[in-house]
Amino acid sequence: MRRAFGFAIVSLALMYAAEASDNRLVVPQISTGALVNLQSRQQRLDFQQRQQINREIDSLVTRQSQPRLDIPVMKPNCRPRQLGNSNMAQTC
Repeated sequence: MRRAFGFAIVSLALMYAAEASDNRLVVPQISTGALVNLQSRQQRLDFQQRQQINREIDSLVTRQSQPRLDIPVMKPNCRPRQLGNSNMAQTC
């Protein structure tokens, strides 16, 4: 859709030039700078469209996340015990 924008401008310019009063095909003079600007704009639009598609694909993938696995956890059955003034030890 966005690529059509650039082509539409060029097509419109050609149609307007073809309808010149002397019935000659007049090729519009587009400066190199203007052409580079149009190409850069089109490349940016294409890149943005690809990024949007990638974001949509990523959001679909993350919505379908895998269920969390139920992994058993063993808790120690030990109690800390005071040894001496400040030493702590566990006895199981």
